[in-house]
Amino acid sequence: MRIIWVLTLLTASIVALSRLNADDRCGSNAPSKLYPVDEAYKNPSFAEFRERLKCACAARDTAFLLECVSGDIQLGPSKGPLKKSSMKMAMKSMNLTSAQAESSFAYLDYVDHTQRGKGLFIRMWIDHRPATSEPTIFSIPIWAYLGEVLSLGGTFADDKLTVFRAPYVWTRWPSNTNYDLAVVGDYVMMKHSRYDEEPESCDTLSYDLVYRADFTVLVGGEPDPWQQILTADGRSGFVLGRQLRSPYAFGAEFTFFNGKWWISRFSQYP
Repeated sequence: MRIIWVLTLLTASIVALSRLNADDRCGSNAPSKLYPVDEAYKNPSFAEFRERLKCACAARDTAFLLECVSGDIQLGPSKGPLKKSSMKMAMKSMNLTSAQAESSFAYLDYVDHTQRGKGLFIRMWIDHRPATSEPTIFSIPIWAYLGEVLSLGGTFADDKLTVFRAPYVWTRWPSNTNYDLAVVGDYVMMKHSRYDEEPESCDTLSYDLVYRADFTVLVGGEPDPWQQILTADGRSGFVLGRQLRSPYAFGAEFTFFNGKWWISRFSQYP
């Protein structure tokens, strides 16, 4: 697990150091919006299962959650998506050619970071015992992460409607774009100044795809909830982090087998 988090922090830091230029980063034909999609209604049994799981998250019902976790749940990204995303970030922020990026991340062809199993899920998310003694995301309860995933729609991955993937930011992220984040709301406020608590004027964004202009800013020793972003048309501003989502954030896959729905995957990277 340590390798995954080192790579995650490394690629995020690389992006944070880059200087953003909207005209250079995105072609004129690339989409600048990512509207929400939710296909759960197509299968009533899944829609009912998801509502029960949402209630379990709100109530922090560990017993029900564990009843839904597959014995073979996937908990880490496989080498394909991890290598692709790492190369893309390096090419964008460091002006590497595809050949240079391929060479830099070639070692991922020989390592599969996928980790599986209900026992490991319990260790990481319920017992909060990471694979190393270093502080990790797993010291935080799962409820907020899973709750966000369940609230952001998703799509079925097969015609039989037996595999559902969420959130929609995972499943519908455009392949021909270099954006970093999606605004997951309508008429979301974008302040012109980080420290203007009651701005007299501000812009609004609705399901826009945007670039990350900074990574982490500390205010009083704590991460600032406002993130600086750059829009497709070159406007810079600050948006609450909870109204932004990365395509590399946590997502889930739900699979129907043996007569019931299971959580078959919970990991980063689509």
